[in-house]
Amino acid sequence: MAPIYKTERGFHLIRPLIEVREKQLRAFADDNNLQPIGDEACPAMLKDVKMPYARANMKVWLEDLEKGNSNVFKMISASFKHIHDETFLDPTRWNRDDI
Repeated sequence: MAPIYKTERGFHLIRPLIEVREKQLRAFADDNNLQPIGDEACPAMLKDVKMPYARANMKVWLEDLEKGNSNVFKMISASFKHIHDETFLDPTRWNRDDI
C-alpha cells in the first residue's frame, strides 16, 4: 500500500509511517521518554466487541517469519513496489482460462 493514495470515495489516505517498523517507533519513544499508546487506543476497544485479534496474530506471525529470515521485511517491502494500484484490484485481471 502506498504511503498516500486516493480511496474510492475520493479521500486521500496518508500513512507517513507505513514503512517504519514498530520496534523502531518503540525505540524512538524510549529514547525520547515518550509514552506510547497501545491497543487501548484502538477504536474497536471503545465498544463492547471482541478483542481485535487479527492484528496481534499478524504481529506474532511476522515475528516468527523474521526469526527464520532476518531480511523478510526488506523482501516484503520490495515486493510491494511491484504492485500497481491501477491493475492489481482490476477484476478482469483474474478472468483467465489458463489457470
